[in-house]
Amino acid sequence: MNFRIRTKFIGILVIASLLPLVIALIVFRWFGEHYSRESEGIRFKEAATHFSYSMTKSLTCEIKLFNQWRLLSEIASNVEADHAIQSGLSETERMAEIEATEALWPTLTPDSARIQALLQNDLSLQMQAFMASNQHFAEIFITDRIGRLIAATQKTSDYWQADEAWWQAAILLDENMLNLEALNYDESAQVHSIDISLPLYQVTATGRELVGVIKAVLNASNIFQSFTLFDLNDAPTQEVVIESGEVLVNIQNSQITPLTKRINPKAAARLRGPQPGWGLEYVDNDELSVIGYAPIRLHLDDSDLQVYGLRPMWAVIYRDDALVMAPVNRRVRQITQIGILLIGIFACMGYAIASRKIIQPITKLRLASEAVSRTVRLGEQPKRHSEQQAALESSTLLEGVRSIQTKDEIEDLAREFAFMGQRILSYQEKLESEIALKTDEIQRDLEFARDFQVKMMPQGYPHIKSPFKNDMIGLDFYHIYKPASSVSGDFFDVLEISDSIVGIFIADVMGHGVRSALVTAILTTLINNIKSHADQPAEFLKLLNSHFHKMIYNSGELIFASAFYLVLDLENKTVRYASAGHPSPLLVDRHDGRVVPLTPHLTNNPALGLFPESDYQTFSRAINKHDLFLMFTDGVFECSDGDGVEFGQARLQQLLEANQSTDLHTLMDLIVNTINQYARPHGLDDDICLVGLELCDRSGQR
Repeated sequence: MNFRIRTKFIGILVIASLLPLVIALIVFRWFGEHYSRESEGIRFKEAATHFSYSMTKSLTCEIKLFNQWRLLSEIASNVEADHAIQSGLSETERMAEIEATEALWPTLTPDSARIQALLQNDLSLQMQAFMASNQHFAEIFITDRIGRLIAATQKTSDYWQADEAWWQAAILLDENMLNLEALNYDESAQVHSIDISLPLYQVTATGRELVGVIKAVLNASNIFQSFTLFDLNDAPTQEVVIESGEVLVNIQNSQITPLTKRINPKAAARLRGPQPGWGLEYVDNDELSVIGYAPIRLHLDDSDLQVYGLRPMWAVIYRDDALVMAPVNRRVRQITQIGILLIGIFACMGYAIASRKIIQPITKLRLASEAVSRTVRLGEQPKRHSEQQAALESSTLLEGVRSIQTKDEIEDLAREFAFMGQRILSYQEKLESEIALKTDEIQRDLEFARDFQVKMMPQGYPHIKSPFKNDMIGLDFYHIYKPASSVSGDFFDVLEISDSIVGIFIADVMGHGVRSALVTAILTTLINNIKSHADQPAEFLKLLNSHFHKMIYNSGELIFASAFYLVLDLENKTVRYASAGHPSPLLVDRHDGRVVPLTPHLTNNPALGLFPESDYQTFSRAINKHDLFLMFTDGVFECSDGDGVEFGQARLQQLLEANQSTDLHTLMDLIVNTINQYARPHGLDDDICLVGLELCDRSGQR
């Protein structure tokens, strides 16, 4: 693709203007990305730390408050008293009573006497009073030492709690130990809860005795709603995540939502450190996010309580990196728009100045040089202008070049170019006259060489006949010769050895043109010198090769020629032949109805001129009346179609097989017409020589 100077100049202006803008945008974006991500990450880390601290503080306060109430209310004593009332039952009776109650429990309504007895006893009333003054607790209930429900603030989902995991964990704890389960959905309280359970011990005469288990359900929603860290319209994702990467809750717009998803394992692994931090991670697998995190831990160092069962948790706050980068991208777009506007204004101003001072003078120089070039190349191109018109156009444009005034190097260039252009036009006019004279002389020489080469070939054919009076067999000759240029490297010769014996020689010198034609003249002379050996094909080619190699050896050039020599003997009804690297001629055997090559698989038959001494082999075969021999050069079958596919020897043989009953002249004309049609539209690019001979009646008819 060729670009004019205007296009290039505009491109240079645009590149020179855009490059600083692009560099500035890249630098601004790089620093903007790092600053935005770092500031947002630190903000999320601090928010996660605050969230962790606030949640830890709230949980610690609620646990301590609940424990103080338990101790001050002497809950364990009241549980022991209630257990004493029911201790008169045997183990079997107790289990039967538990199973019956458990089966009946789902059908009981809060207004039933059985439920009211649980909700209105002294323990239940104490727990209800505690909940009334502490809104974070959603439910409290107590079981005895075997898991039966003995007091509750509301109806629970089950009567017998001993099969629950929290109860089994709490019953194994010692005094001043509690089990904490974080962020579960409590079906009884119907809230997202943080469950606190601990064993109840009572001092008796025999020692310290386990009397029951108490469980308190903290409403997690009330705790999380007290943490307002971000503007509700621009809040990032806030989640509580456990060690496995499972998300327990999502806190959004002061709402707590349980989730059934996991964060990316790589992001989950990053959380496991003891310190808060921030970074870039694929939290939700597909989207890169800026994330801040902090561990959630309970600190009861100033209390006698020991906490068990709490899974490691982290407060995680993150936002899609694309949203974090949105302000930076928005600012980049604004700067880009303003920069492009300014670049367009300055580029137009620069182009206007450059067009007047640089581009227009250069355009005049270009038009003048094109006109001079057209004048110089007028003989090589289709003549759209006469020589006088081209010279006049060039002179007019050169005058325009002389008028350029820019007061700089362009003006100097224009002055020198105008002088040079005028000199070129003068030289061109003189040169064209001399070339025309030389061209005419060369053309006359080529025409003479062509006429000479044609006259070197047989101008007529010998009259060959059988020596027997009763044998009416004769020979019919025909040839077609078409050089690719004025002269050719293809040629043939017919040697009359006797009245009944004739030799036909065909050769193809490498290359085309004058040099190949000169070699054909040398070969013709050599053939005449060794004509006495013409009846022996192999000996004939051997002598011809030896003399030919001696003549071309001192030239230092690689010159060779393929050749085929055929001797037809009507007296003995035989044909003898030898090949020097030449394509095999074809025999149309009308007696058997077939077409066969004379030397289909011949080897060790080098072309003439390649080696100083070469041996060739003579082949012979019987001939029949109406046999037809076709000798040719490689230009016949190496012509190609528009796709580059050669005509080929196989296709030539098929053509002869399909038309073997046709007479010699018509058949050879058909071959030439066929290959001409095949080679369209580019035409034949190699010399063509075909020589045919047919055994026929002496009258000339087969």
